[in-house]
Amino acid sequence: MLPFASAAITQAPATSPVTPPVNRFSQTSQSAATEKSSTAVHQAINPADKNKIGRLFGSINRIKNVSAPNQTAQTTKRDTAYTETQFEEVWFKFIQEIPTYPDLHFLFYKTPVKNNHTIEITVDNKVVYNKINSIQHQLLTYLSNQLNNDSFSLSIKITEQTKIPTTPREKARAMNKSNGNLSKLFVAWKLEL
Repeated sequence: MLPFASAAITQAPATSPVTPPVNRFSQTSQSAATEKSSTAVHQAINPADKNKIGRLFGSINRIKNVSAPNQTAQTTKRDTAYTETQFEEVWFKFIQEIPTYPDLHFLFYKTPVKNNHTIEITVDNKVVYNKINSIQHQLLTYLSNQLNNDSFSLSIKITEQTKIPTTPREKARAMNKSNGNLSKLFVAWKLEL
């Protein structure tokens, strides 16, 4: 048997239930003690540390605001039915929304090709393509808000243009490509292509 172990187990005597301590301080003395302790804490932090703590909490709050989902954002997609006439009216009025792009107004004078909710625009060159692409979000937002429908999408295509012949030699070569019998005529007249 171990020297510190005892063979007999004794039970502790029964005790009366514990009563909570009696509050000996009055309400005023408790509030005074709290004010003293908070003043002591405020005096222990110097102003430079207060600024650091404020910046820390400010950055934490900004992070929380950025990472938290926006509660007021739309969660449902608007899908109100509209007529082609309503769409055309809204399409033609978009010119008023883009006064800084007068070179794009020609696109909004004619009705675009529309496949369901996809608007197909065909442009002639890369410059117009880039300008339409830069206002694409504004256009889709405008259409969605005016027609109360969020299903619109935009498809922009560039048509490949062949060079139009301007000189007589280029015109002769282009005519020869379209009609192979012209080459015999050019040889008979001793003309160069």
